[in-house]
Amino acid sequence: MENLTIAAASAIQQNKIGNEVALAVASKVMQSQKDAGQAAANLVQQAANISSQLARGEIDVEL
Repeated sequence: MENLTIAAASAIQQNKIGNEVALAVASKVMQSQKDAGQAAANLVQQAANISSQLARGEIDVEL
């Protein structure tokens, strides 16, 4: 019976570690998606700015 208890405790600990790793990975994926979304929003804003400048017959180029 003692071996079963040790095996169960080991399985619980392994499961806990697996869950913590999965949570950390999911967190990194979500942050990466958030960053990509922000970059896309910035590109859209820049395109809108350029379109507005072109409509006024001027363009501001920044390097």
